Amino acid sequence: MEWVRLMETKTFAMILGKFAVKDIAIILHARGLAGSIQSGDAIARRVLKDAVAMGILKEEKHKGRSVYMLPHLTNYTDHDDLITQALVLILSRWDAHIEREKLIEAVALRPDCIALVQDGNRYACLIIEAISTENERYFQQKRTTWERWAEAKDYLSALFGIEVKSYHLCTYGKGMGVMTLESAIQQMEGAE
Repeated sequence: MEWVRLMETKTFAMILGKFAVKDIAIILHARGLAGSIQSGDAIARRVLKDAVAMGILKEEKHKGRSVYMLPHLTNYTDHDDLITQALVLILSRWDAHIEREKLIEAVALRPDCIALVQDGNRYACLIIEAISTENERYFQQKRTTWERWAEAKDYLSALFGIEVKSYHLCTYGKGMGVMTLESAIQQMEGAE
């Protein structure tokens, strides 16, 4: 299993997808990879600029700031910003294998993020839905699909190359009657 290594430009860019420099700086700083947020900004800018030069990422402006995206992705939106904020919460604490907006053809589902979070030899699988303008009916369709999909654990196990015994559907932004990402993080931090 290859985990996110924040200083490997290609892996870093491929996993993160749509991120702004400030988000990368927060992650680098929190993970002890930068002495200060200013040096974190410099490191983040260098990594992202290298990724743009290599054609791994493209740079775009969103609300007056630079954001970086994989070339095949469409414009950066407020929804992308919300997903990014959720990933910053995870990646500033733990290593994780992230699949962002991956289409699951078997059930015609595209979760905002699937994360296999690693803490030492422990793993947690989170399905994260960023809720901003989505209506409750649309979210409930996604929730029902996850709850009824008998092969979900098999799919996640194949995706990550490790046996996934359980997973948790979480929301970030607005609550929708399931665990919030913040609650999941609190539980994970409190687990022995």
